[in-house]
Amino acid sequence: MAQLWDNTVTIELRGAPGAYSRIETTEDAARYLLDHWSPQRTSAYQAAIQCCAKALRGEVSKSAAYLLFMTAAREARLALVMARASAGADSFETDLQQALAESVLSDSHLSTAHAV
Repeated sequence: MAQLWDNTVTIELRGAPGAYSRIETTEDAARYLLDHWSPQRTSAYQAAIQCCAKALRGEVSKSAAYLLFMTAAREARLALVMARASAGADSFETDLQQALAESVLSDSHLSTAHAV
């Protein structure tokens, strides 16, 4: 069974007013990235999909997948209807998760630069 994220994200689907996708797990995020993402596949998108794959394999935390998914969603200017933050999140843990997400994004930028 998929582990629930500490946050739930609801996104309005492009071109379908009133149709929404609710993202509650890393698996949900990966499906959204693969099935509903715009044709534009930026480095933030690449980092998010790579991080989701790593999180599904247990190599990184589900929180890192959430952070990179949100980074890609903001960059793509998706209509975020709701993003509920978890209550009582430990500041140190949040900082570590952010650092991990930034590290994965940085790694993605490096691998993209080498591929060009």
